[in-house]
Amino acid sequence: MNTSISNSVHTPIIVEIPGELDELSQASQKLETAYSNIFNKIHRFPASLRSLDGDYIVPRMVSIGAYHHGRPELQGMEEIKKAAAHHFCRDSGHSPEAVYEKVLAVAGDARSCYTDGGAAGALEGDDFASMMLRDGCFLLQLVLWFLQDCSGDGKRGPPPFTCQVNSLALLRDLFLLENQIPWAVLEALMACRAAVFPAALCEFVVYMGKFFQLHTDTDLLAKPLDLDGGYRPAHLLALLHFHQSGGSSTTEELRLRGLRSLPPVVTNAVDFAEMGIKLAPSKTAEFRDMALTQGLLFPELSMPPLYLAELTASWLVNMAAFEASTGVPHGATSGEYTVSSYLTLLSALMDREEDVRELCAKRLVQSELTDGRTLAFFKGGLTSYAYVNDRYMAILSQIAGYRRRRRLWIAVHKFVYTNFRTIVTLLSVVSVLVGLFKALLSLSKA
Repeated sequence: MNTSISNSVHTPIIVEIPGELDELSQASQKLETAYSNIFNKIHRFPASLRSLDGDYIVPRMVSIGAYHHGRPELQGMEEIKKAAAHHFCRDSGHSPEAVYEKVLAVAGDARSCYTDGGAAGALEGDDFASMMLRDGCFLLQLVLWFLQDCSGDGKRGPPPFTCQVNSLALLRDLFLLENQIPWAVLEALMACRAAVFPAALCEFVVYMGKFFQLHTDTDLLAKPLDLDGGYRPAHLLALLHFHQSGGSSTTEELRLRGLRSLPPVVTNAVDFAEMGIKLAPSKTAEFRDMALTQGLLFPELSMPPLYLAELTASWLVNMAAFEASTGVPHGATSGEYTVSSYLTLLSALMDREEDVRELCAKRLVQSELTDGRTLAFFKGGLTSYAYVNDRYMAILSQIAGYRRRRRLWIAVHKFVYTNFRTIVTLLSVVSVLVGLFKALLSLSKA
Protein backbone atom coordinates (compact mmCIF):
# COMPACT_ATOMS: atom_id res chain seq x y z
CA MET A 1 0.00 0.00 0.00
CA ASN A 2 1.48 3.24 -1.07
CA THR A 3 1.17 6.15 1.28
CA SER A 4 1.82 9.50 -0.21
CA ILE A 5 3.11 12.10 2.20
CA SER A 6 2.78 15.65 1.08
CA ASN A 7 5.21 18.09 2.57
CA SER A 8 3.80 21.47 3.29
CA VAL A 9 5.86 24.27 1.94
CA HIS A 10 5.60 27.46 4.00
CA THR A 11 6.07 30.53 1.93
CA PRO A 12 7.10 33.57 3.94
CA ILE A 13 4.69 36.44 3.77
CA ILE A 14 6.37 39.77 3.32
CA VAL A 15 4.44 42.79 4.47
CA GLU A 16 5.79 46.03 3.20
CA ILE A 17 5.34 49.07 5.41
CA PRO A 18 6.60 51.96 3.32
CA GLY A 19 8.60 54.34 5.46
CA GLU A 20 7.22 52.89 8.70
CA LEU A 21 10.54 51.59 10.00
CA ASP A 22 12.24 54.89 9.28
CA GLU A 23 9.45 56.74 11.06
CA LEU A 24 9.73 54.50 14.12
CA SER A 25 13.50 54.91 14.18
CA GLN A 26 13.24 58.68 13.89
CA ALA A 27 10.67 58.80 16.70
CA SER A 28 12.96 56.73 18.93
CA GLN A 29 15.97 58.92 18.20
CA LYS A 30 13.92 62.05 18.81
CA LEU A 31 12.82 60.83 22.24
CA GLU A 32 16.32 59.69 23.19
CA THR A 33 17.71 63.09 22.25
CA ALA A 34 15.00 64.90 24.17
CA TYR A 35 15.41 62.84 27.34
CA SER A 36 19.20 62.75 27.26
CA ASN A 37 19.26 66.40 28.31
CA ILE A 38 15.96 66.54 30.16
CA PHE A 39 17.26 68.52 33.14
CA ASN A 40 18.19 71.49 30.93
CA LYS A 41 14.83 71.72 29.20
CA ILE A 42 11.93 74.12 29.78
CA HIS A 43 8.86 71.93 30.05
CA ARG A 44 5.16 72.40 29.74
CA PHE A 45 3.16 72.01 32.94
CA PRO A 46 2.67 68.23 33.40
CA ALA A 47 -0.73 66.79 32.55
CA SER A 48 -0.84 64.87 35.84
CA LEU A 49 -1.12 68.14 37.77
CA ARG A 50 -3.38 70.14 35.45
CA SER A 51 -6.47 69.06 37.38
CA LEU A 52 -5.39 71.07 40.42
CA ASP A 53 -7.93 73.60 41.62
CA GLY A 54 -5.89 76.74 41.15
CA ASP A 55 -4.31 79.10 38.67
CA TYR A 56 -0.71 77.89 38.58
CA ILE A 57 0.19 77.81 34.89
CA VAL A 58 -0.50 81.01 32.93
CA PRO A 59 1.21 84.30 33.86
CA ARG A 60 -1.00 87.16 34.98
CA MET A 61 1.30 90.10 34.36
CA VAL A 62 4.39 89.33 32.30
CA SER A 63 5.51 86.65 29.85
CA ILE A 64 9.05 85.34 30.08
CA GLY A 65 10.26 83.09 27.28
CA ALA A 66 8.48 81.47 24.36
CA TYR A 67 5.44 79.67 25.76
CA HIS A 68 3.25 82.67 26.60
CA HIS A 69 4.88 85.26 24.37
CA GLY A 70 2.37 87.41 22.52
CA ARG A 71 -0.61 86.95 24.84
CA PRO A 72 -2.78 90.06 24.39
CA GLU A 73 -3.46 90.49 28.11
CA LEU A 74 0.29 90.65 28.83
CA GLN A 75 1.26 93.28 26.27
CA GLY A 76 1.19 96.07 28.84
CA MET A 77 4.57 94.94 30.17
CA GLU A 78 6.37 94.98 26.82
CA GLU A 79 7.30 98.66 27.06
CA ILE A 80 8.65 98.14 30.57
CA LYS A 81 10.70 95.22 29.24
CA LYS A 82 12.25 97.48 26.62
CA ALA A 83 13.01 100.14 29.22
CA ALA A 84 14.58 97.54 31.50
CA ALA A 85 16.74 96.27 28.62
CA HIS A 86 17.89 99.84 28.01
CA HIS A 87 18.90 100.25 31.67
CA PHE A 88 20.67 96.89 31.67
CA CYS A 89 22.72 97.61 28.55
CA ARG A 90 23.53 101.16 29.64
CA ASP A 91 24.77 100.09 33.07
CA SER A 92 26.75 97.18 31.63
CA GLY A 93 29.03 99.50 29.66
CA HIS A 94 28.25 97.58 26.47
CA SER A 95 26.29 98.81 23.49
CA PRO A 96 22.87 97.21 22.88
CA GLU A 97 24.30 95.74 19.68
CA ALA A 98 27.14 94.04 21.57
CA VAL A 99 24.75 92.60 24.14
CA TYR A 100 22.45 91.39 21.36
CA GLU A 101 25.35 89.60 19.66
CA LYS A 102 26.03 87.65 22.85
CA VAL A 103 22.40 86.55 23.00
CA LEU A 104 22.35 85.72 19.29
CA ALA A 105 25.34 83.42 19.79
CA VAL A 106 23.34 81.18 22.17
CA ALA A 107 19.90 81.61 20.56
CA GLY A 108 20.09 78.24 18.78
CA ASP A 109 20.82 76.38 22.01
CA ALA A 110 18.14 78.40 23.79
CA ARG A 111 15.52 77.48 21.21
CA SER A 112 16.27 73.77 21.66
CA CYS A 113 15.62 74.07 25.41
CA TYR A 114 11.86 74.39 24.86
CA THR A 115 10.28 70.94 24.75
CA ASP A 116 7.28 72.37 22.91
CA GLY A 117 9.06 73.19 19.68
CA GLY A 118 5.98 74.75 18.15
CA ALA A 119 6.01 77.67 20.57
CA ALA A 120 9.68 78.46 20.01
CA GLY A 121 9.48 77.70 16.30
CA ALA A 122 6.73 80.26 15.80
CA LEU A 123 9.37 82.99 15.99
CA GLU A 124 11.99 83.54 13.30
CA GLY A 125 15.67 83.58 14.23
CA ASP A 126 16.06 87.33 14.78
CA ASP A 127 12.65 87.66 16.43
CA PHE A 128 13.46 84.83 18.83
CA ALA A 129 16.84 86.35 19.73
CA SER A 130 15.23 89.77 20.26
CA MET A 131 12.66 88.22 22.59
CA MET A 132 15.42 86.48 24.54
CA LEU A 133 17.29 89.79 24.81
CA ARG A 134 14.28 91.74 26.10
CA ASP A 135 13.07 89.06 28.49
CA GLY A 136 16.53 88.21 29.81
CA CYS A 137 17.55 91.82 30.36
CA PHE A 138 14.21 92.55 31.99
CA LEU A 139 14.56 89.61 34.38
CA LEU A 140 18.10 90.49 35.48
CA GLN A 141 17.41 94.21 35.71
CA LEU A 142 14.30 93.46 37.75
CA VAL A 143 16.45 91.48 40.17
CA LEU A 144 18.73 94.48 40.64
CA TRP A 145 15.81 96.87 41.11
CA PHE A 146 14.25 94.52 43.64
CA LEU A 147 17.46 94.27 45.66
CA GLN A 148 17.91 98.05 45.55
CA ASP A 149 14.36 98.54 46.77
CA CYS A 150 14.85 96.08 49.64
CA SER A 151 18.26 97.34 50.74
CA GLY A 152 16.95 100.60 52.23
CA ASP A 153 20.45 102.10 52.03
CA GLY A 154 19.25 105.40 50.62
CA LYS A 155 20.83 104.85 47.22
CA ARG A 156 18.96 105.39 43.98
CA GLY A 157 16.05 102.98 43.77
CA PRO A 158 14.10 101.62 40.82
CA PRO A 159 12.86 104.05 38.14
CA PRO A 160 9.45 105.68 38.77
CA PHE A 161 7.71 103.70 36.02
CA THR A 162 8.14 100.46 37.99
CA CYS A 163 5.63 101.66 40.59
CA GLN A 164 2.80 100.53 38.31
CA VAL A 165 3.97 96.92 38.62
CA ASN A 166 2.21 94.68 41.14
CA SER A 167 5.25 93.12 42.78
CA LEU A 168 3.50 90.01 44.16
CA ALA A 169 1.88 89.22 40.81
CA LEU A 170 5.24 89.74 39.13
CA LEU A 171 7.08 87.49 41.60
CA ARG A 172 4.43 84.83 41.05
CA ASP A 173 4.98 84.95 37.27
CA LEU A 174 8.77 84.75 37.51
CA PHE A 175 8.60 81.26 39.03
CA LEU A 176 6.02 79.59 36.79
CA LEU A 177 7.29 76.44 35.05
CA GLU A 178 6.05 77.60 31.64
CA ASN A 179 7.37 81.14 32.10
CA GLN A 180 11.11 80.56 32.06
CA ILE A 181 14.07 81.63 29.96
CA PRO A 182 17.00 79.25 29.28
CA TRP A 183 19.98 79.55 31.57
CA ALA A 184 22.30 79.90 28.57
CA VAL A 185 20.69 83.27 27.80
CA LEU A 186 21.01 84.44 31.40
CA GLU A 187 24.65 83.32 31.48
CA ALA A 188 25.43 85.31 28.34
CA LEU A 189 23.78 88.41 29.78
CA MET A 190 25.30 88.03 33.24
CA ALA A 191 28.74 87.93 31.63
CA CYS A 192 28.08 91.51 30.50
CA ARG A 193 27.74 92.56 34.13
CA ALA A 194 30.14 90.21 35.86
CA ALA A 195 30.72 92.69 38.68
CA VAL A 196 27.24 92.05 40.10
CA PHE A 197 26.14 88.73 38.57
CA PRO A 198 25.61 85.90 39.33
CA ALA A 199 25.97 87.02 42.97
CA ALA A 200 22.95 89.33 42.72
CA LEU A 201 20.78 86.58 41.26
CA CYS A 202 21.77 84.20 44.07
CA GLU A 203 20.99 86.87 46.66
CA PHE A 204 17.59 87.39 45.04
CA VAL A 205 16.76 83.67 45.17
CA VAL A 206 17.81 83.46 48.83
CA TYR A 207 15.50 86.40 49.55
CA MET A 208 12.65 84.64 47.74
CA GLY A 209 13.24 81.58 49.89
CA LYS A 210 12.39 83.60 52.99
CA PHE A 211 8.79 83.85 51.77
CA PHE A 212 8.39 80.19 52.77
CA GLN A 213 9.46 80.80 56.35
CA LEU A 214 7.11 81.57 59.21
CA HIS A 215 7.24 85.22 60.18
CA THR A 216 8.17 84.25 63.73
CA ASP A 217 11.08 82.05 62.67
CA THR A 218 13.73 84.72 62.30
CA ASP A 219 16.37 82.20 63.38
CA LEU A 220 15.80 80.03 60.31
CA LEU A 221 18.15 81.94 58.06
CA ALA A 222 18.89 80.04 54.89
CA LYS A 223 22.50 79.40 53.97
CA PRO A 224 24.00 81.45 51.12
CA LEU A 225 23.49 80.18 47.60
CA ASP A 226 26.71 79.51 45.74
CA LEU A 227 26.99 78.38 42.11
CA ASP A 228 30.73 77.75 42.28
CA GLY A 229 30.07 74.09 43.10
CA GLY A 230 29.37 73.30 39.47
CA TYR A 231 25.57 73.27 39.54
CA ARG A 232 24.07 74.74 36.37
CA PRO A 233 20.30 75.23 36.61
CA ALA A 234 17.99 75.05 33.63
CA HIS A 235 16.29 78.33 34.55
CA LEU A 236 15.31 80.58 37.46
CA LEU A 237 12.68 78.20 38.88
CA ALA A 238 15.26 75.40 38.92
CA LEU A 239 17.61 77.66 40.89
CA LEU A 240 14.92 78.36 43.51
CA HIS A 241 14.19 74.63 43.69
CA PHE A 242 17.89 73.87 44.16
CA HIS A 243 18.16 76.39 46.98
CA GLN A 244 15.00 75.27 48.79
CA SER A 245 16.07 71.64 48.47
CA GLY A 246 19.29 72.40 50.28
CA GLY A 247 21.46 72.08 47.20
CA SER A 248 21.45 68.29 47.48
CA SER A 249 23.69 66.38 45.12
CA THR A 250 23.51 63.04 46.95
CA THR A 251 22.25 60.26 44.71
CA GLU A 252 19.54 58.16 46.29
CA GLU A 253 17.16 55.63 44.82
CA LEU A 254 13.81 57.17 43.99
CA ARG A 255 10.48 55.44 43.79
CA LEU A 256 7.19 56.38 42.23
CA ARG A 257 4.50 56.42 44.86
CA GLY A 258 1.91 53.79 44.06
CA LEU A 259 4.23 51.39 42.21
CA ARG A 260 5.12 49.62 45.42
CA SER A 261 3.41 48.88 48.71
CA LEU A 262 3.92 51.76 51.10
CA PRO A 263 4.15 51.07 54.84
CA PRO A 264 0.95 51.87 56.74
CA VAL A 265 1.00 55.42 58.00
CA VAL A 266 -1.19 57.54 60.24
CA THR A 267 -3.64 59.69 58.38
CA ASN A 268 -3.50 62.98 60.26
CA ALA A 269 -1.79 65.10 62.88
CA VAL A 270 -4.25 64.10 65.60
CA ASP A 271 -3.33 60.43 65.06
CA PHE A 272 0.32 61.38 65.53
CA ALA A 273 -0.53 63.03 68.85
CA GLU A 274 -2.51 59.98 69.99
CA MET A 275 0.44 57.72 69.14
CA GLY A 276 2.81 59.90 71.13
CA ILE A 277 4.79 61.15 68.12
CA LYS A 278 5.78 64.75 68.74
CA LEU A 279 5.63 67.21 65.85
CA ALA A 280 8.25 69.96 65.82
CA PRO A 281 9.74 72.46 63.35
CA SER A 282 13.22 71.61 62.13
CA LYS A 283 16.21 73.87 62.56
CA THR A 284 16.56 74.84 58.90
CA ALA A 285 14.29 76.05 56.12
CA GLU A 286 15.44 73.38 53.66
CA PHE A 287 12.64 71.09 52.50
CA ARG A 288 14.90 68.04 52.71
CA ASP A 289 15.34 68.55 56.47
CA MET A 290 12.76 65.93 57.52
CA ALA A 291 13.57 63.31 60.13
CA LEU A 292 12.02 61.02 62.72
CA THR A 293 14.25 60.79 65.79
CA GLN A 294 13.76 58.80 68.99
CA GLY A 295 13.42 60.92 72.12
CA LEU A 296 13.68 59.82 75.74
CA LEU A 297 10.11 58.48 75.74
CA PHE A 298 8.53 59.33 72.39
CA PRO A 299 9.76 59.83 68.82
CA GLU A 300 9.79 63.29 67.26
CA LEU A 301 9.00 64.14 63.64
CA SER A 302 10.70 67.35 62.60
CA MET A 303 9.94 69.20 59.37
CA PRO A 304 10.74 72.64 57.97
CA PRO A 305 7.99 75.10 58.95
CA LEU A 306 5.98 76.50 56.05
CA TYR A 307 4.33 79.85 55.48
CA LEU A 308 1.50 79.21 53.02
CA ALA A 309 0.04 82.07 50.99
CA GLU A 310 -1.18 82.55 47.43
CA LEU A 311 2.38 83.32 46.31
CA THR A 312 4.15 80.44 48.05
CA ALA A 313 1.37 78.02 47.05
CA SER A 314 2.03 78.86 43.40
CA TRP A 315 5.78 78.41 43.82
CA LEU A 316 5.33 75.05 45.60
CA VAL A 317 3.06 73.73 42.85
CA ASN A 318 5.47 74.82 40.13
CA MET A 319 8.49 73.31 41.90
CA ALA A 320 6.56 70.05 42.21
CA ALA A 321 5.65 70.34 38.53
CA PHE A 322 9.34 70.89 37.73
CA GLU A 323 10.17 67.68 39.60
CA ALA A 324 7.43 65.78 37.78
CA SER A 325 8.70 67.02 34.42
CA THR A 326 12.39 66.34 34.88
CA GLY A 327 12.43 63.37 37.22
CA VAL A 328 12.85 59.69 36.42
CA PRO A 329 12.02 56.75 38.69
CA HIS A 330 15.63 55.68 39.25
CA GLY A 331 19.05 57.20 39.10
CA ALA A 332 18.17 60.87 39.62
CA THR A 333 19.39 62.98 42.49
CA SER A 334 17.23 63.02 45.58
CA GLY A 335 17.01 66.79 45.36
CA GLU A 336 14.79 66.39 42.32
CA TYR A 337 11.98 65.11 44.54
CA THR A 338 12.55 67.01 47.75
CA VAL A 339 9.57 69.33 47.37
CA SER A 340 7.20 66.52 46.37
CA SER A 341 8.31 64.39 49.33
CA TYR A 342 7.91 67.30 51.73
CA LEU A 343 4.42 68.14 50.44
CA THR A 344 3.40 64.47 50.48
CA LEU A 345 4.42 64.10 54.12
CA LEU A 346 2.60 67.30 55.09
CA SER A 347 -0.44 66.06 53.20
CA ALA A 348 -0.33 62.79 55.17
CA LEU A 349 -0.68 64.83 58.36
CA MET A 350 -3.93 66.44 57.19
CA ASP A 351 -7.30 64.79 56.94
CA ARG A 352 -9.64 67.43 58.31
CA GLU A 353 -9.55 71.09 59.31
CA GLU A 354 -8.77 70.11 62.89
CA ASP A 355 -5.43 68.78 61.64
CA VAL A 356 -4.63 72.13 60.02
CA ARG A 357 -5.17 73.86 63.35
CA GLU A 358 -3.03 71.22 65.08
CA LEU A 359 -0.15 71.85 62.65
CA CYS A 360 -0.51 75.60 63.17
CA ALA A 361 -0.36 75.07 66.94
CA LYS A 362 2.83 73.02 66.48
CA ARG A 363 4.27 75.84 64.32
CA LEU A 364 4.74 73.56 61.32
CA VAL A 365 2.33 75.54 59.16
CA GLN A 366 1.15 79.12 59.17
CA SER A 367 -1.37 79.93 56.47
CA GLU A 368 -2.91 83.10 55.11
CA LEU A 369 -5.59 80.85 53.65
CA THR A 370 -8.59 79.57 55.56
CA ASP A 371 -8.33 76.15 57.18
CA GLY A 372 -10.61 74.76 54.47
CA ARG A 373 -8.53 76.19 51.62
CA THR A 374 -5.30 75.04 53.26
CA LEU A 375 -6.68 71.52 53.51
CA ALA A 376 -7.92 71.67 49.92
CA PHE A 377 -4.47 72.75 48.72
CA PHE A 378 -2.78 69.69 50.19
CA LYS A 379 -5.60 67.24 49.46
CA GLY A 380 -6.60 68.51 46.02
CA GLY A 381 -4.48 66.08 44.00
CA LEU A 382 -1.10 67.77 44.36
CA THR A 383 0.52 64.69 45.91
CA SER A 384 -1.57 61.99 44.22
CA TYR A 385 1.04 61.27 41.53
CA ALA A 386 4.12 62.61 43.29
CA TYR A 387 7.53 61.00 43.23
CA VAL A 388 9.07 60.53 46.67
CA ASN A 389 12.64 59.88 47.76
CA ASP A 390 14.21 57.51 50.25
CA ARG A 391 14.10 60.07 53.05
CA TYR A 392 10.30 60.02 52.87
CA MET A 393 10.19 56.22 52.61
CA ALA A 394 12.50 55.88 55.62
CA ILE A 395 10.24 58.06 57.77
CA LEU A 396 7.18 55.98 56.84
CA SER A 397 9.06 52.77 57.60
CA GLN A 398 10.17 54.14 60.99
CA ILE A 399 6.58 55.06 61.86
CA ALA A 400 5.36 51.60 60.84
CA GLY A 401 8.10 50.00 62.96
CA TYR A 402 7.19 52.15 65.95
CA ARG A 403 3.55 51.06 65.65
CA ARG A 404 4.55 47.37 65.57
CA ARG A 405 6.99 47.51 68.48
CA ARG A 406 5.04 49.75 70.84
CA ARG A 407 1.43 48.63 70.38
CA LEU A 408 0.68 48.37 74.10
CA TRP A 409 2.47 51.62 74.87
CA ILE A 410 0.58 53.38 72.06
CA ALA A 411 -2.76 52.02 73.31
CA VAL A 412 -2.06 53.30 76.83
CA HIS A 413 -0.90 56.67 75.54
CA LYS A 414 -3.93 57.01 73.29
CA PHE A 415 -6.25 56.26 76.20
CA VAL A 416 -4.52 58.84 78.39
CA TYR A 417 -4.39 61.41 75.57
CA THR A 418 -8.06 61.11 74.59
CA ASN A 419 -9.30 60.95 78.19
CA PHE A 420 -6.82 63.35 79.75
CA ARG A 421 -9.41 65.85 80.99
CA THR A 422 -11.56 63.11 82.47
CA ILE A 423 -8.53 61.59 84.20
CA VAL A 424 -7.50 64.97 85.60
CA THR A 425 -11.04 65.55 86.86
CA LEU A 426 -11.15 62.13 88.51
CA LEU A 427 -7.76 62.66 90.13
CA SER A 428 -8.95 66.01 91.45
CA VAL A 429 -12.06 64.38 92.91
CA VAL A 430 -9.99 61.59 94.42
CA SER A 431 -7.55 64.07 95.97
CA VAL A 432 -10.46 65.98 97.50
CA LEU A 433 -11.99 62.77 98.86
CA VAL A 434 -8.63 61.70 100.30
CA GLY A 435 -8.32 65.07 101.98
CA LEU A 436 -11.79 64.78 103.46
CA PHE A 437 -11.09 61.23 104.62
CA LYS A 438 -7.90 62.35 106.36
CA ALA A 439 -9.74 65.22 108.01
CA LEU A 440 -12.51 62.93 109.25
CA LEU A 441 -9.95 60.41 110.46
CA SER A 442 -8.08 63.05 112.43
CA LEU A 443 -11.36 64.31 113.96
CA SER A 444 -12.38 60.79 114.99
CA LYS A 445 -9.03 60.26 116.72
CA ALA A 446 -9.42 63.57 118.51
